[in-house]
Amino acid sequence: MIKILQVRNIDSFVESRRQKTSEKDKKTVQSILNDVRKNGDSAVKKYELKFNRRNTSQLRVSAKEIKEARSKISNQEREAIQEMRNTLSWQESEYLKILPSYKYNERDDYIRTAKSFTPIPSVGCYVPGGQARYPSSAIMSVVPAKVAGVKRIVVVSPPGRDGKIDPLTIAAAKMCGATEIYKVGGAQAIGALAYGTKSIPKVDKIVGPGGKFVSIAKSLVSDQTAIDMVAGPTELGIMADASSDLELVALDLISQAEHSKDTMCFVITQSKTIAKQIQKSIEKLIPGVERSSIIKESISKNGFIAVCKNQNQMVELANKIAPEHLELMVKSAKSLSKKITGAGLVLIGKNTPSAASDYLLGTNHILPTNGFGRTRGGLSVLDFLKLQTVVESSLDYLNYSEYDLETLTDAEGLPNHYKAVERRLD
Repeated sequence: MIKILQVRNIDSFVESRRQKTSEKDKKTVQSILNDVRKNGDSAVKKYELKFNRRNTSQLRVSAKEIKEARSKISNQEREAIQEMRNTLSWQESEYLKILPSYKYNERDDYIRTAKSFTPIPSVGCYVPGGQARYPSSAIMSVVPAKVAGVKRIVVVSPPGRDGKIDPLTIAAAKMCGATEIYKVGGAQAIGALAYGTKSIPKVDKIVGPGGKFVSIAKSLVSDQTAIDMVAGPTELGIMADASSDLELVALDLISQAEHSKDTMCFVITQSKTIAKQIQKSIEKLIPGVERSSIIKESISKNGFIAVCKNQNQMVELANKIAPEHLELMVKSAKSLSKKITGAGLVLIGKNTPSAASDYLLGTNHILPTNGFGRTRGGLSVLDFLKLQTVVESSLDYLNYSEYDLETLTDAEGLPNHYKAVERRLD
């Protein structure tokens, strides 16, 4: 049963709901990463066998396997992938249009600077898999990399019980521009991407969602390899009031809770009566849906309905929890959305369900979790671009700013900085 909780102290309420990483899990993941760094492919294969019970002899998906995978998908599936790819590609291309073009800025002929955006040379895209299939995550990570102009786009994904990656995931990755695909998952996949092995050359940045061990691994390797964000188990928050269709609220919670038992799905409202109605609706619906055991465990373990005293408290709570997705199924949702600053993705009105945003609305479903929505948004073309700055100074400017430079370098106790410039003025 989903819990109904009265909100009193917001900070303590948020802290009690935040998912925490245990030291034991960190140590486990660190030991895997250390092993992969030292022993490469043999360590990767060892952990695939240990955790996934799959003996993988060849890590890279071959051209033959790609061709075979493509032959297994239907025309309807192919068209759906193309539609998702095209919608996302259009959205990402629009971002590029708003970026400043390469040009010099001059200040009185003294200083010339230029800024440009250049694509990262190589990226690794983690696509969850194994017992489930997520071709949509392959599209969400590969497309913006392709639009940005990344030359080497690597996809890693855990294989199923047959030792193969889901054919639809392989087809989607290739159709969107992946240059390499590997049959490996978990922390060992992140280690291979970060440090490189004989089979899997290292990449410059790792992106994509994953489970607990994948999220921990990304965080641990980030001191040497760039990552996009912590994108762990999915989160959905919904704001509801008397104008909401409470059955739709319940269905949307269920749709996200079916991902895994670790998802966090919740409602924020001002009415205890509405909270009880949502609670009853969820209890009525769960027994009759597919994946009900996962949904029931997820909602009972991590789900809640927060009852606030007023709308301001609702907004403050939403911004501090900063969920991955936040649906505003309330009256005046569009005006209320202007007050939301913490969510990874804000969805306005009853006809903008998170389930649709996961696929075909043109927004990326790789989003920050565990409160990181307060500082960044979803994956986009910007994650695959580097801001390059070039500057050229004139001798006149060095002469003009000599005394200011001497003052600043003296203040910081770095006299050789000034001497390096002074020599040029002799």
